[in-house]
Amino acid sequence: MHKTALQRLLNVLPVSALRKNWEVAGKSKGDVITSVTSKALEENVIDFVYENIGLTKQHVYLFSHRFRRSSEFPDTFLKDYNPEKVASPHGGTEHFYLIPLEFHYVAGSPPVEGTELFLWPVRIAVRAKILIAYLTTMEKDISTYVQLHPIHKVKRTLQNEQVLRILIETCGGSPLLTRLDIHRGVKHLWETNAIDASQVSWKDTHSTHTDSMDSEFLLKKDDPSAYREASKAQLLKTVFKVVDKKQNWPELFMIDVGNGEIGFPRFNKDEKAVENVVGEILKFN
Repeated sequence: MHKTALQRLLNVLPVSALRKNWEVAGKSKGDVITSVTSKALEENVIDFVYENIGLTKQHVYLFSHRFRRSSEFPDTFLKDYNPEKVASPHGGTEHFYLIPLEFHYVAGSPPVEGTELFLWPVRIAVRAKILIAYLTTMEKDISTYVQLHPIHKVKRTLQNEQVLRILIETCGGSPLLTRLDIHRGVKHLWETNAIDASQVSWKDTHSTHTDSMDSEFLLKKDDPSAYREASKAQLLKTVFKVVDKKQNWPELFMIDVGNGEIGFPRFNKDEKAVENVVGEILKFN
């Protein structure tokens, strides 16, 4: 694997984790990554990303599946891609992928076409009747990788939804793998004051409502009447903050409740934080 690919792979993680693990100096994140890749073996870098993927900005997708036993699991959950790592924790299975992701661009004057390659960390975990897809956020500012300016056009070869379609097709289609509604689990955490909403959308019989709270205000705490209405309704995309500080969870996350999608837009402080909140939602769902 080319050193540039390893450097770009490490860039999906917070610099604090790189400094802590590799004990390297450097004023910028780029300096730290260069120091790491100058001495680390390729397999060490891949192991590090695998073990710390929970620290990344990411989207998590929850599915219910109908596999009856582990022997029915496919060799790969994403056809045409082989997993870098396969593990069998808690009686389930877990596959870790580094998917080649290309960004095609048109840049410069006169315009020139080009391509930049990145490795996309993806983890698929199967637990009991639930399949969880963890997709690291790969929103790249191509201008930081390309010397030609201005950037006229950028297009990536794979989007999140395309990866999910590959996953569903590989697992036998929608009868065997379906998106999970997580209303019960999310509403339980909201009801028990573990989380509260800074922005919430919900649908009643005749209309859709959206409440965006100002500054540090939260819906249940500061507008209980609106909370009572929302808590009884079908929730749409909602932004939650963790109010129970004892929980080792990400501070903020966005949930598309009916489609079982949870977005974590910030680096996480603990590699288990995402798994912790996902597990708690599933526990009460």
